[in-house]
Amino acid sequence: MDQTNNNKKEEWVPIYKKRLGEAINYAKGSQSMAEFASKCGLNPMTLSRAINGIIKKPLNEETIRIMAECSDLPTEDVLDYLMRANGWVKNDDEERQLEREKRRQERKDLLDSTQGIIMRTLFEDGYTIIPVINTELEALDPTLKKSRYHLHTNVKFALSLKGQAPAYWNFSVNIFTGKEFAADKELYARELRSEQLIIMEFYKDVFLRDVWEPEAFESSLYSIVFLNEDLYDAFFNELNGLKFNSSFSLILLDLDKQKVVEERFLPRRDGIRIKSLFKSTDRGDR
Repeated sequence: MDQTNNNKKEEWVPIYKKRLGEAINYAKGSQSMAEFASKCGLNPMTLSRAINGIIKKPLNEETIRIMAECSDLPTEDVLDYLMRANGWVKNDDEERQLEREKRRQERKDLLDSTQGIIMRTLFEDGYTIIPVINTELEALDPTLKKSRYHLHTNVKFALSLKGQAPAYWNFSVNIFTGKEFAADKELYARELRSEQLIIMEFYKDVFLRDVWEPEAFESSLYSIVFLNEDLYDAFFNELNGLKFNSSFSLILLDLDKQKVVEERFLPRRDGIRIKSLFKSTDRGDR
């Protein structure tokens, strides 16, 4: 048994290290290592070590999946290449395939539901909504143009409200709900803290761009949407005492009630205060 495991480990080292590095380079395409790592929400050192063969075991499946989804190339092609290069033969097991599809669909459904709740709430509040996230928007809105410092703003969708400022309202969405951990308080607390650290790293580029390229946000409001109240509060508290050059807000949604619960604005350096366009929320305007 031990001999078999050792042989498998030795086989992976010489054969797959080089292949994995080639596959990751293929997946990132024209993106720099820093750009690709930021887009994936991964540590650049993790990718660098994998590309250079300084790893002792295959990457986990979640990391492989994230890289495939963040590639500019067709996801399924990249995923298959990465999986094989990582030392895993494609698994045709129907149950495994269905589970992956289920997770992918759940993420898509959460994003679609989030956008739907926000658009419906604004419509019911009397606003005329213009969905604007397309090639034209990227040409008009500096927030979505390529950063000269290779910083990513991670916009999931954007809107424009007729007759309302700012010109563009860009949304990033955190899809952590925590419902799968709710029955175990200790596990929930650990997962919540872990997610908090992840999103602080994830939005580092956004806040660095506010410092180094504040002109990128001149014509837009950038909102981060949360589906978990504890994470929403924790993230706001982490930013306590900081001031920003641009307009940022945090939005809390209740998926069960299908409504916007609250919108909080982060303080600006120039003292400008912005009032939420959502006319009624459960927790009030703060």
